[in-house]
Amino acid sequence: MHKAKHLFFTVLFVFSGIGAYCGHIIGGYLSYECIGPLANNNSLVTYEVTLKLYVDCGPSSSPNPLFATISIFNEFDVPEQSLSLSQTNIARIPDGSFNPCVVEDTTLCALEETYRATITLDADEPKKFVYQRCCRNVVIDNIPNPEGNGVTYVLNVPAYTNLQNCNHTPQFTSPPPLSFCKDFGLTIDLSATDQDATDSLAYSICAPLNYSSKNVPAPNPANPPPYSELPFLSPQSGTNPIPSNPQFSIDQNGILSGQPTQLGQYVIGYCVEEYKNNVLINTVRRDIQIIVENCQPIITTAVQDQEQFCEGYTVDFENNSSSNDLDTLLYLWNFGDPTTQADTSRLKEPTYTYPDTGEYTITLITNPYYPCSDTSTETYRVYPLLDPDIDYFGRLCEDSNSVSFAASGQFEPYATFEWEFFNASIGGSTSDSVFDVSFNDLNPEVQLIVSENGCEDTVLKNISFFPNPIANFTYDTTEGCYPLPVNFQNLSSPQSNANFEWKFGDGNTSNAINPSYTYNQNGYFDVSLIIETTDKCIDTDTFKIDSAIYTSLELSNNKIDFEWDPKIGCPPLKVDFSEKATYDGKANFIWDFGDGNSTEGSSVSHSYSRSDYYDVGLMMITSERCIDTLVKTLDSVIYVQEKPSALLLVSDSTKSIKEADFTFDGTQGLEYTTSYFLIDGKKFDGNYLNYTFNDTGHFSIQQILTNNLGCTDTASAEVFVYDEFEFIIPNIFTPNTDGINDYFAPKGIGIYDYEVEIFNRFGEKVFFSNSFNIQWDGRIQGKKAQSGVYFYTIRVLDFNSKYRTYKGSLTLLRE
Repeated sequence: MHKAKHLFFTVLFVFSGIGAYCGHIIGGYLSYECIGPLANNNSLVTYEVTLKLYVDCGPSSSPNPLFATISIFNEFDVPEQSLSLSQTNIARIPDGSFNPCVVEDTTLCALEETYRATITLDADEPKKFVYQRCCRNVVIDNIPNPEGNGVTYVLNVPAYTNLQNCNHTPQFTSPPPLSFCKDFGLTIDLSATDQDATDSLAYSICAPLNYSSKNVPAPNPANPPPYSELPFLSPQSGTNPIPSNPQFSIDQNGILSGQPTQLGQYVIGYCVEEYKNNVLINTVRRDIQIIVENCQPIITTAVQDQEQFCEGYTVDFENNSSSNDLDTLLYLWNFGDPTTQADTSRLKEPTYTYPDTGEYTITLITNPYYPCSDTSTETYRVYPLLDPDIDYFGRLCEDSNSVSFAASGQFEPYATFEWEFFNASIGGSTSDSVFDVSFNDLNPEVQLIVSENGCEDTVLKNISFFPNPIANFTYDTTEGCYPLPVNFQNLSSPQSNANFEWKFGDGNTSNAINPSYTYNQNGYFDVSLIIETTDKCIDTDTFKIDSAIYTSLELSNNKIDFEWDPKIGCPPLKVDFSEKATYDGKANFIWDFGDGNSTEGSSVSHSYSRSDYYDVGLMMITSERCIDTLVKTLDSVIYVQEKPSALLLVSDSTKSIKEADFTFDGTQGLEYTTSYFLIDGKKFDGNYLNYTFNDTGHFSIQQILTNNLGCTDTASAEVFVYDEFEFIIPNIFTPNTDGINDYFAPKGIGIYDYEVEIFNRFGEKVFFSNSFNIQWDGRIQGKKAQSGVYFYTIRVLDFNSKYRTYKGSLTLLRE
């Protein structure tokens, strides 16, 4: 039996600023982290202060406070201000570490309440943070007057300027323990870490600091230093707070060890001293109320009794062990296999496969190697698996049956068999196989008993018989011209797997269930379906339809026809042809144009270049359906008329611009009624033309002849008129408006740019022009110039891009 672990805390606490509060505080500690100097003022440093309070969460607990207050003292231990910490988190504290010989107390419950706030302090002044509360739980066994003694948590805050850096208190890595087991040695990690890598930590068991004023349970401000340690009842002390052997101690890695020897509830405190450069700068004290109780489990180890013996070499073991704390049990199985050292398992309910038949001793140890272990043994006999079954085959038809049987499954070669057949042609057999048994019932039962190694197993199996297969089919097309596709639908009703054979009447077959078949010849065709079942009721049936399919070109819709346009015209005559055929499936078309040319296509065009009458033929070759070749030929359906023959003779092929007179003779043309010429976009009727060109370049001349049928022919020629330079300047002109020599008008050919200036005998410019079309009329500013001698300067650009300048005199003569 074991004693359940329970914590009972009944102390009344009063929180400053929040009124009366009934709680059960069982420990805690104070810590801080340095956030750093203010960004705009290095003389002020911000700290985050954290208070951890451990409280009972049993059924008598009250709501938790939302705030806690600490006092801040200067280096002269004078209180300067109070800081209110807000509650930021509540978490349950886990209880202890795993020990299979310890029964965990599931009723034990404690919470860690976290309070935090930030404060900004002078960088060059050291401070103290102090939190005080009264009082402790009345059931504590190692201190006097627990209801009159409380807690004081103190932290030193070194001046930032003295350290020239932020300082952080050590932070504990795990929550505190809540309970110890009497007479069980324990090892618990109570270590802490420090953000300051250069700091060193030292651990010790130490007395918590006391606060003993029931009248003021939560002073604000807190009492100033110095603070006394919590008194302990002899023989216990702050360094030996719990009766133990060996005595509790903590090493410099923060590991607490010892073995409690007396039941009860005890306060234990432990200190972490923080050193910087071998100088002690702070001490963090954490205390917790511990319950020491009996934790011995009650364990009964048991392996299940063997009830089945022919289950094979693989055994699934059941664990029937019992304990008052099953969740903490450990197991060690030994399966008694002498052929191997690997016949062990630590699973709760393992599976093991033995190498052979035999008798084995099974050993199960709970909590092996622990003082609370227990052992159970059981003898197991292992035989090969006996798991028979019945296989059967044969004709399983309703109209008749003949069934053969064979023992299957798992059994040894020396097994014995006992068959029993009910209402059958034989009553039973002792062989492993029985052949050709017939039954009078449609759902008979067969029994097989197989025996070996003193084991026996019985198999009962009902035999089912099935209807005989019936062949039947339908199809979607009965007649047409080939190729004729036909879709067949199988309407047979087999009750099992079956093979199908279709015979299409033309020598071809198929084994598909629902085939599609194409007939490629003409005739009448018988179609049959043969069904053969391959299991259950094995039987064959045939269904046949005579002359089911008829194919013939007489059923074809193929017709050939075509149209064309135009039917008559002048060469070259382009004619468009289009098929107007009807057919099933696809068709190719081949055209014969009657002039030795042919082509393929449904719509084509062809040009006739020679005058004549032409026959036109079309061949249609069908495919896919109603395969056939049809030809249609029409005689003399295209008439290409005669056309005139043009012949153009040219007097010269090239001339200069000075004498660009040409003769075009088209009188040699034949078979025409009208003729005209086209020169530079101009039309000239007739068959003979004299023409003078007024510009240089290459010129195309066409003569177009037309006959009485409207057919035309064109003859073309090209002449070249080349440039030549000549410039004539008159030396006298008579501007008397008689229409003769009224202007000073130079003349020339081969000139591309022209500029003239005329001066009087005083060198004054009296006329200017840059165009042959603007000539001097003998006036100066609108008035008639006097007769006399004038002087000119003419600058021209010839057809070779060469500038020429002419200077001279001219005479203006007025009569």
